[in-house]
Amino acid sequence: MKSKLLFAVILFLVFCINVYGTGVSIPELSAEPKETQDTLIRHLEAFGEGDIDALMADYAEDAVLFRPDSVLHGRDEIRSLFEVVIADILPPGSTVKMSQMITEGEIAYIVWSAESVTYKMPFGTDTFIIRDGKILTQTFAVRMVSKAEGEVPLKLLELPESKEKDVLMHHLQALGEGDIYAIMADYTEDAILLTPEGVLRGHDEIKPFFEKVIADIFPPGSTVKMLQQIIEGEIAYIIWSGESATYKVPLGNDTFFIRDGKIVIHTLAAEMEAKTRQETKEVNQDE
Repeated sequence: MKSKLLFAVILFLVFCINVYGTGVSIPELSAEPKETQDTLIRHLEAFGEGDIDALMADYAEDAVLFRPDSVLHGRDEIRSLFEVVIADILPPGSTVKMSQMITEGEIAYIVWSAESVTYKMPFGTDTFIIRDGKILTQTFAVRMVSKAEGEVPLKLLELPESKEKDVLMHHLQALGEGDIYAIMADYTEDAILLTPEGVLRGHDEIKPFFEKVIADIFPPGSTVKMLQQIIEGEIAYIIWSGESATYKVPLGNDTFFIRDGKIVIHTLAAEMEAKTRQETKEVNQDE
């Protein structure tokens, strides 16, 4: 029973690998940010109150929710997840701290941490696509630590071939090699990138972000471990950890919305821990 509950929390709280038969397409972005923000706030309030019916009223009938082992389709599957989470993992009265909340058109993005009687969650992040006041798509990730049993592991899945997989693998390889031109070739000219620092729009804003990442945070030779990846339709979702000479990342999460071989929307968040001077010196000596 404990293992099921541990797994259920990972499912709720959302970037080796899996593909499912039902395709998920990227919606055309059209909503006013206020409508998106109002829906997000209402959803978070309902969760804090443990109101299952109000939570489910926020989802479209055919909503899709990405979780680390699979994808939930429709309200019935999503409701079953929330029932377990609210009853056994983060019941009303748990502490949740929101460190970032961004809305951009139909996209909502949050970064948070939480603690309940039985779990600590130092880092969590969710991405929502919201239209007409309803959640169409949600992905989430969380670093979850059981107070009794320690950190909850993920089981790495395999990924069948797909066009979306090709884009994702090319992107990850280019990032690992520090090839800024290959990285940018994966994005449409008007792509949107949401980060904890804000929204970046188009190549002119996204390129400097990756230049800084490659130069100062995760240069080539850094260690990155893929914990999970899921692709369904046009959406790719990954969870990872990593370490460079200057930073440790216990958990990172990316969601990519891919169309016609290009990334049109990308959200990312990572639990960043800057190393001490001594740790950095030790890494450099090992190299």
